[in-house]
Amino acid sequence: SWLEAEENKFSGTLPEEITSLESLCKIMFSQVSLVNNSLSGAIPNTWTNSNLLERFLVSGNKLTGILPHTVADAPSLRKLHLAHNFLSGTIPLSYYQMQSLQELYLDSNSLGGSLSQFYEPLYVGIQEFAINNNIFEGRFPVEQFENTEILNVLTLQDNELTGTITDAICKRLNVSNPNARLKELSVDCDMIKCTCCTCY
Repeated sequence: SWLEAEENKFSGTLPEEITSLESLCKIMFSQVSLVNNSLSGAIPNTWTNSNLLERFLVSGNKLTGILPHTVADAPSLRKLHLAHNFLSGTIPLSYYQMQSLQELYLDSNSLGGSLSQFYEPLYVGIQEFAINNNIFEGRFPVEQFENTEILNVLTLQDNELTGTITDAICKRLNVSNPNARLKELSVDCDMIKCTCCTCY
């Protein structure tokens, strides 16, 4: 079941109960979508491994604070959309261990720091990785994305990231299998060398 309340005029903060859903699990809620409202305050940092959510979509609000590290405790979370808010800080180390996560949208916030350069479970399973319009800095770990055949979206522009997008990634733009095709690839071409990207 889904809890959808998109594009309303809801305000206030997110209750801590939304991170555990213990009272809602009896009807098996798998998605909470509160996109494009006026919710404010921090995302509760009280997620547990009993959370059955697969999709948590709260883009387009006025959420502030840092990314709660306990989000990684939700074992079934596949889609985490937090774009177009006022979030700050860095990507918690725990997020890199999220094996089930397929979509991570953090674009248009004030998030920064550097990205992990190491082999991480997140990099293996991610299909859509949008971190554009933030203040991330340092080298983009391109080699961690070269061997995946499931990456569909990679947007890096409007940050302070450096590096090179290699041919191994570029060739994914033209594969015949639509499920394996890289559909969106964008960078700051004055910061990241790329011969196939949409440049900003």
